[in-house]
Amino acid sequence: MISNFWYRIFYGFQFYYNVFTDQEKETILDDAKFYLQAFDQNSPGLMSHPHLHEDVDLSKLFDKCGATDVNQSWLNYAKKGFPKNHSWHTHPYRYTGVYYFDDCENTMFKGMKKIFQIDVPKNTLVVFPAHIFHSIPVVKDDSERYSLAFDFNKGNDQDVNTGWSKLST
Repeated sequence: MISNFWYRIFYGFQFYYNVFTDQEKETILDDAKFYLQAFDQNSPGLMSHPHLHEDVDLSKLFDKCGATDVNQSWLNYAKKGFPKNHSWHTHPYRYTGVYYFDDCENTMFKGMKKIFQIDVPKNTLVVFPAHIFHSIPVVKDDSERYSLAFDFNKGNDQDVNTGWSKLST
């Protein structure tokens, strides 16, 4: 696996480690789980509604990475056998953030020439350009995967909301 250093240089990834205390992490996850629901058979597990930050305080997460214009946020849950296939997609804002509660198989990305995964320990926030195609891997073991995701602009970024892109698999 390539060092996260190279992802910062070539793709503009940013990594924020040890974002929450154990108590903060537990409180956010407990509060957010209430909103999990199944959307359709193509969903990779369960998801909350797309404006979770209106019901659960995620301000420390947003402050950590300088997110000033958060468009949407949601909790993701996947377990063994989810997703059934990869759902490659992009997001409509400038940046996407994904917070990993625990160690798990991390988000997959489509680079210019290959698919890659980043190595991210638990309690880490990863921010990347939202136009990069990504998907969660199929969960093959008995672990459960929780992550928080959000779309945002930073500082003086102009709204680049051009719509979602989906790549068929």
